[in-house]
Amino acid sequence: MEHFVIGTAFQDIYDFFITSGQKTLTLDFTETHHLVDLLTNGLRFFSFCAEDTSILSSLLQTSNLFVGGFGLAKFVPFVGTKIPNYMLQANVDFLGKFTGNQPQQRVITEVEIDPALIKDGDLFLTRRMDGMDTFYMVSSGSGAAHVAVAMRDEKGDL
Repeated sequence: MEHFVIGTAFQDIYDFFITSGQKTLTLDFTETHHLVDLLTNGLRFFSFCAEDTSILSSLLQTSNLFVGGFGLAKFVPFVGTKIPNYMLQANVDFLGKFTGNQPQQRVITEVEIDPALIKDGDLFLTRRMDGMDTFYMVSSGSGAAHVAVAMRDEKGDL
């Protein structure tokens, strides 16, 4: 069985092949931002090949990136709002393996910023080691999964 992920920074196409032989994929990128990224950075290809016997093992290992920290129930350990240590470590290891960048744990957990220092266009970058953010970082080549841009209105309020 083979599993392919092909895409740009904005769109991913998933395809599974159970049988061997020649296959044809049809890719349709029509929106301008998709085309700009395609022409600038090309397509990103991920291929996951496995025999039937190793699919379950791979699935269980991959599930460590995602299972836990979903915020579904705060009293059930594997679906709480806090990312468990095993999940955090699995995501850090995944980033290290596929990007060469293994994030270090932050000592500082809260940062106060004087709003007077924030200017239009300042960026706030975030990431959460919850599997999805990690996948976004690997597939886009970024060290962050979410970006917020600071802007002040006509009154000067953020």
